[in-house]
This record gives sequence, C-alpha cells and structure tokens, in this order.
Amino acid sequence: MKRIAQLTDLHLDDSMAIANGVDTRANLVHVLADIRDKGIRDVVLSGDLGEAHTIGWLADQLLLFGLSSRYLLGNHDRPADYAALAGFAENTHAEGCYFTLREDGFLQLYLDSSRYEIGSGQMAWLMRQCNDSDEPVLLFIHHPVLDCGNTPMDRFYPMRKRDILRDFLLSLRRPVHIVCGHYHTCHEQQIQNISQYVTLSTYVQLKKTGLLLEMDGRDIGYRIIEVNSGTLRSWSMEVPLLARVS
Repeated sequence: MKRIAQLTDLHLDDSMAIANGVDTRANLVHVLADIRDKGIRDVVLSGDLGEAHTIGWLADQLLLFGLSSRYLLGNHDRPADYAALAGFAENTHAEGCYFTLREDGFLQLYLDSSRYEIGSGQMAWLMRQCNDSDEPVLLFIHHPVLDCGNTPMDRFYPMRKRDILRDFLLSLRRPVHIVCGHYHTCHEQQIQNISQYVTLSTYVQLKKTGLLLEMDGRDIGYRIIEVNSGTLRSWSMEVPLLARVS
C-alpha cells in the first residue's frame, strides 16, 4: 500500500496573490509539513505551480521535507522553467511533458494539458499506453476531464476537446481514476467507469456557482490517494487558516 499526496494550483509568488496578501510560499510550507507528518513520501504536483523564479525554491522545499516528487504542467506553466528538473527533459515531447509508470497495480498516466487541450500526438500516445495494458488507470492531469456542473470554470476555462478524452476513457470499460485541479475547489464524481477527483488549491478557492469567478475563501488543501494492488481510495485534506503555524 502506498499513499500519494497531490498538490495543485500553488501559484507561487503570483502577482494577484501578493496584491491580496496571500503568502503562497507559507501556504505551501504548511501543507508540506502536514504531508510529512502523515508519513507520506510521494507527491504529485499537478500544475500551475508558480512564477519562473520560484521553481528552484519549490524543488528545494520538496527535498528539504524528504519528499519524492513528480511534476505536471498547467496552463500557467512554461516548460522552459522546469527544464533543469531531474527527469523533465527525457519526458518532454513535441506536445509537452507526459509519461507513464506501472506501479501498485495501476497504469499511471501523467498528462500535459498546459495548452488547454490534449493534442493529437499526446492522445495517440495515451491510446497506445492504454491498449497495451489491462490494468486500471490512474490519470493525473491539470484540467478536469468531466464537467463539474457547469461551474464558472467549466464555462470560461475548460480544457478544449475534453469530450474526446472522456469518450476514450469510457470505452476502456475498466476503472479509470482522474486526479486533477485547475478549478480551485473540491469536487468528486463518477460516470460509469470513470471517477474524477478535483483537488483544492494551496492558494485560494473559487465558488462553484455564479455568473463570474468569485473567491470562496482562503482555506487551503491537498489530496491523499491510497493505492494498493489495483484498488484506490482518495480523500480531500483541508488546512484551515486558523490551524496554520506562523
């Protein structure tokens, strides 16, 4: 059995965060301490991680807390900012950085939706990986694949052509677990063989309803994924502001 922590939408040193008095670095350090204290050693960072000058600091913090990390890109990330990280260059393709692992009874897929879509080349690669395996799928991606109830983020900033990916995953007729972020909220749903888990940001949350994007509080969080021989459990971890250590 292994537990994995997923962090998303860190937005380190984001100008809007600074203007609104949100210390994104302190948020991250607090979350990393919580992960370490729970005995978790494996971390997936699923995009929108920070400004270019923060990526080296982020990598140093993960090492400081004794965490093994895997990176995905979000729509605010630039590949050049991550080029120096171990393993990044070898997993970089024409349409982004994506790769696969087979661990803990799962075909684990790490996708790149930083261009707001999964391009034809990455999609062809994904189909080959899935067709060469009969294992359940654990898919990490920045953007949700399933609509989350016509939220403002669904309307304004969804992943383009996501129905193509959704329909292929439905056709697999075996368990598919999608772990993602981008929407700055917690949302979980299941459609046939697909379970999707949208994870809280470590920066700020957004409301799921309304005509426009609105902040829904500054509490932060992350997700724990427990995998064991092809079975999976997942739950959201909230870190209230009042619980932070100054």
